[in-house]
Amino acid sequence: MKNKVKNTIKKKLNLSGVNLIEQPLKILKKINIEKLTKITSLSLAETYKNFKRNIKQKEKNKIELFKR
Repeated sequence: MKNKVKNTIKKKLNLSGVNLIEQPLKILKKINIEKLTKITSLSLAETYKNFKRNIKQKEKNKIELFKR
């Protein structure tokens, strides 16, 4: 049983050093960095807008509490 598991792991992973290095590089080449930066910049801008809006809302609430 142990030998079967080891053999299947070796077949699936293909433990040669060259393949372990080449496989991640192939994946990294497929990632488009421009799209990734656009997504992160948009999400960062949206988060900043939400943060500013929350601060303004808290200030309004604080002013209303002082008036009461």
